[in-house]
Amino acid sequence: FGPTGGYLIGFWMAACLLGYLADIRKLRRPVWRLFVWMLLAHMTIVATGGLLLSFTVGLPAAWFNGVQPFIVGAVVKSVIAACIVLVAGVMIRRQ
Repeated sequence: FGPTGGYLIGFWMAACLLGYLADIRKLRRPVWRLFVWMLLAHMTIVATGGLLLSFTVGLPAAWFNGVQPFIVGAVVKSVIAACIVLVAGVMIRRQ
């Protein structure tokens, strides 16, 4: 898998997690809850990738190069994704 293999596994795990939450909760929740779910998915990706990266480069290097630079982006993307899901749900219900 190399240094990016953990992130690929994390993407799969995050997709399964959000699919499960969407199936059970129908994603008809307040935007803050959608944000938490999206952030949880992003944390799954980054944590899995950082963990498996640490086996090849060590824990400090994995943190500073494979986790820390992506934290702010994960929060911003989670806000955007939650808003998109909320708007898409409203648009679908109108049809």
